[in-house]
Amino acid sequence: MCSDSILYICDLVGFIHCFNARTGKHFWQYDTKSSLWNAVYYADGKVFVGNDNGDLFVLRHTPTPETIDDLDPTATDLKAARAFRRARYKAIETKYLLAKIEFDAPIRSTVSVANGVLFVASEKTLYAIGKR
Repeated sequence: MCSDSILYICDLVGFIHCFNARTGKHFWQYDTKSSLWNAVYYADGKVFVGNDNGDLFVLRHTPTPETIDDLDPTATDLKAARAFRRARYKAIETKYLLAKIEFDAPIRSTVSVANGVLFVASEKTLYAIGKR
């Protein structure tokens, strides 16, 4: 998915990545803590992706994302490296995560939008979320 030369992709192990589509520069990655079997979906300035825990993540899109590395090259031990990584994920959540919505079952299909309605299919239920 690409918007404003910004590419959002996810991988099977559960990370959402933000890249510059033209240069390949990696801005940040966010761990959803569960497998991602679907594609990232972009609509209305937001990025949507669901995971195997049944969580739907809604992230803010910005045309100029901040580079937030999660590896500390100065860390001298594992404890310090983990603390740095936790702080960086918190920074990503604060800046980009708009919502984490829990559903009844894994979300393995890509969400979609039609006529202002967000469709989310879990393994049990199809949800239509929008204004009446």
